[in-house]
Amino acid sequence: MLTETDFQRIFKNFGKIIYINKLVNGRVGNDGEDLDPPQPGALHEYKTAAMGAVDQAVSGDAQDWIAYLKMAKPLADSINTTVTNLTNLASQADGFVDAYLKSAVALELGLGTNANAQAVAAELADQMDGTATVAPSGTAVGEPYTNVDGIWAYFFERFGVSLPVSNTPSIPDEYITSEVQA
Repeated sequence: MLTETDFQRIFKNFGKIIYINKLVNGRVGNDGEDLDPPQPGALHEYKTAAMGAVDQAVSGDAQDWIAYLKMAKPLADSINTTVTNLTNLASQADGFVDAYLKSAVALELGLGTNANAQAVAAELADQMDGTATVAPSGTAVGEPYTNVDGIWAYFFERFGVSLPVSNTPSIPDEYITSEVQA
């Protein structure tokens, strides 16, 4: 049986992946504060700036064609490639969560690595019961909470799993950060 410390270690890793997902989806600001509703974020701003450079270069005189070819078009192409890669990062982060659940967490829970991610998440919740809790978030236990993007909400939205909650959780939502947790 896993201890509270084991669960905390596991969720510190989940916190990093959830944070990346929130960043990419405009659900957390540069200062780490949750954004509700989600904002377009930096990715939208980069695309807007790139298109502004293209629009500027093609809206003027014939001489601006050189600016378009040498500066605006390569810049816009580079930004669009980067934005596309970052946009794909959200679904990749979900894949990383699945891989972590199926490879590392499944073994700690006594399951085989062939178990699907949803089954591992459900077993994780079952084994946490009475040992470790997360903060209520999203619509935990049927109520809307101000923190819509916490650990509970992520697991419920992603796997349909309700983790044990407490207003004094042993696994705080502060694990959702880029900061290394001791």
